[in-house]
Amino acid sequence: MRPDISTALTAIDTALSDRKCQHCGQPMDASPSTDFCSEGCQQTWYEQHAATPPPASGTTPDESLPETAPARPLGWLGQPPPGAVTRAGHQVLDDVAAFVARFSVFPSEHCAPTLALWYAHTHASERFYVTPRLVMDSAEPGSGKTQVLEVAQFLVRAPKMTISATPAALFRLVSMGPITILFDEVDAIFNPKNCGNNEGLRGLLNVGYKRAATITGCVGDAQNMKMERFPVYEPAALAGIARAMSSRTRQVTAVTAPTSPTPGGPRP
Repeated sequence: MRPDISTALTAIDTALSDRKCQHCGQPMDASPSTDFCSEGCQQTWYEQHAATPPPASGTTPDESLPETAPARPLGWLGQPPPGAVTRAGHQVLDDVAAFVARFSVFPSEHCAPTLALWYAHTHASERFYVTPRLVMDSAEPGSGKTQVLEVAQFLVRAPKMTISATPAALFRLVSMGPITILFDEVDAIFNPKNCGNNEGLRGLLNVGYKRAATITGCVGDAQNMKMERFPVYEPAALAGIARAMSSRTRQVTAVTAPTSPTPGGPRP
């Protein structure tokens, strides 16, 4: 080895052997750090010199943190009616799903919980920007779609169950206050044979999922005709034959209730 290189290496070894801890001043010994003799000295030095303390190492729990997230009161729901029983939300949803399953047989275990969640959504739809359409379809008639709607009218907010309604009637019902449309035989509205007769209803159902949606119509007689914008945002459950449903309809789930329950299953 050349003398100049040997001298340089000797000087480096001497300098390293004389290293002192930046915090306590003790010899570094075999510490892998170039500045501190131990992890504790390093943590203490950073806490003293940093503007904010470093994050906790995770070795000990932070006793100052609560065990659960703080409760966020839903003041917009208002006060419960007199005599109401306060229960946890998940318990109520479980009871609603069990109640719905008593009257219908579904192709999937997820259908009844989905219905329960959507029914709860109708009571708070004004707090959302969109309201998903609930579509109950089947390949053939007589599969139990109407029965699902009949049960739903006891669980949703301000139900308006209909089979045939004019656009003007529905526009005014929606504009008068929050309602939930339960529309049976809706496949007739999207039937190509009736294309020109139900354009207003199709427009209401196709765009009414969004809060900002409106439809413009004429109000008044021929002498005092004026234009008026009708809000059409409303929750809607639609039941019809699958092959005749519109592809533009916002579809959450397909629910089919066979007329013959499975052995040992729930019966109406």
